[in-house]
Amino acid sequence: IMSVAVYAMAGLHRARVESQEAAVKYFVTGAFASSFFLYGVALLYGVSGSTSMSTIALAIGRGQEGPGLALLGVGFLLVGFGFKVAAAPFHMWAPDVYEGAPTTVTALMSAGVKAAAFAAFLRVFLQAVPALASEWQPAVAVLAIVTMVIGNLGALAQTNVKRMLAYSSVAHAGYLLTAVAAAPTAPIRNIRVRFDLDGDPL
Repeated sequence: IMSVAVYAMAGLHRARVESQEAAVKYFVTGAFASSFFLYGVALLYGVSGSTSMSTIALAIGRGQEGPGLALLGVGFLLVGFGFKVAAAPFHMWAPDVYEGAPTTVTALMSAGVKAAAFAAFLRVFLQAVPALASEWQPAVAVLAIVTMVIGNLGALAQTNVKRMLAYSSVAHAGYLLTAVAAAPTAPIRNIRVRFDLDGDPL
């Protein structure tokens, strides 16, 4: 819902071609990212039979379906969230969209949208897939390093303030990804679940 609103806000300056171009680019790349995210959700649903994060965590912790499908789902989720937070190499939309969008919308995108995306990122990865932390945390760490390097080096070459802000936002996404990579995850054995007479979780 947030993304759809920002797609429209990026094109508020109807008289400016750059604003319309920013809205279209953001919509196309956002739809691409959402497809990755939804496919990841579908794979995790296939593993657990539920969209509840606690149920997904239990199913992956038990390892009944094997880790392959769950790892593939986590990979797709990582790509989807990478687009949303403008992490390299999924950041290619940010400079053009930040430059073309109205200044107030650019400010909102660089702070509010990124904060909301990271909040969802942390909640999904720390609550739904903590049992696979040993697999996804190194990938997030590599993503953080690449994002910090590309964001800071890309900002040096910019002559437009908004594009420089975009690359600065990319670099800050890398800093936040280091926190995600270092975040402690609760072992699945510490989660208490009540079961009914058939052995299904309540």
